[in-house]
Amino acid sequence: ARDIAVQYYHAAETTIYDYIARRHPQSAQCVTDFMSTVMSGLSAKAREGHSIEQLCATAALAGEAIKTLLKE
Repeated sequence: ARDIAVQYYHAAETTIYDYIARRHPQSAQCVTDFMSTVMSGLSAKAREGHSIEQLCATAALAGEAIKTLLKE
């Protein structure tokens, strides 16, 4: 199960990177690293019992950070 999870995680990272690289190649790795960290953190907080509202608020804040990064 762990190997499958790792494969899924890497596939998700590749998908994110490819999407961003088509539009913002200079920021693709940084934004991918950020998103990977955010997704891991959201997953951990969900396991700890954070509410959907808390998780969505965090995801929205991360989205705003990405907008700012990609404007520069």
